[in-house]
Amino acid sequence: MALADEITVSVSRNTALPLDRLRLVSRFDELPLPGIRRGIVYFLAPWSGPSVMYFGAITAALSRMDCSNLQHVFHLRAPAGAGETLWVRDTIFASYIPKNGHVKFGST
Repeated sequence: MALADEITVSVSRNTALPLDRLRLVSRFDELPLPGIRRGIVYFLAPWSGPSVMYFGAITAALSRMDCSNLQHVFHLRAPAGAGETLWVRDTIFASYIPKNGHVKFGST
């Protein structure tokens, strides 16, 4: 199975959000950053158990919130595969959750 197909299958099996709320891109340069007012970029690695588990957990949490003004953007390929997540506000990365799980705020 090709990587893009494997990721599409993994996303559809593990998301708690409707698929039309997700935008899948295959490369970082395809990420529509200038158009993201509020959004989440999730680096999904379908070969990584933790990455798939965290993807399910974050979409489950988001499905219980009012996220009507939030754009969900999920990136297809992950370099580390541990659920790395970027939070975007007004086209700038506002915070990120690296693989150690500690939230970082600001641009540093």
